[in-house]
Amino acid sequence: MLKPISRNFLVFLAFCFCYAQAPDKPAAMGAPRFAAASIKRNQSLEQLSMAAPMGVGYRPGGRLVAGNAPLAMLIQRAYSVQDYQVAGGPSWIHTDGYDIEAKPESNTDQKGMWLMLQTLLADRFKLSVRRETKEMSAYQMVVLKTGKIPGCQEWMIIS
Repeated sequence: MLKPISRNFLVFLAFCFCYAQAPDKPAAMGAPRFAAASIKRNQSLEQLSMAAPMGVGYRPGGRLVAGNAPLAMLIQRAYSVQDYQVAGGPSWIHTDGYDIEAKPESNTDQKGMWLMLQTLLADRFKLSVRRETKEMSAYQMVVLKTGKIPGCQEWMIIS
């Protein structure tokens, strides 16, 4: 018979094995990579303004081109998340823009290019990602039994 401490330890080990998660793809061996990539900090004086447009885009063949793109935007595109889902990091990830040109070894689709961007961010920016569930407040719109929405006038409803 097992002692209580040993039994608890085995339960703990079983818990660890059941809930262990595989590492994110960039950390895994054989993660897709760009054959060549150039990352330069955008030196324009109009950082993150309409005078210096920013963006991240896919080009034919799987090339990645980013202009004046902040790191937060690159993370959003690489991991298909929204701005409010990116938490943590220094303040400059939202303000400093980067110009990136990256080319894959061979033709790849857009999904493959985003995976390569994940690897690039991990390599060059030492980005580590942790996914977690977070409770947030939200509003709920309720329709009354009368069929009306409280605080909403008839003319506000678009059908």
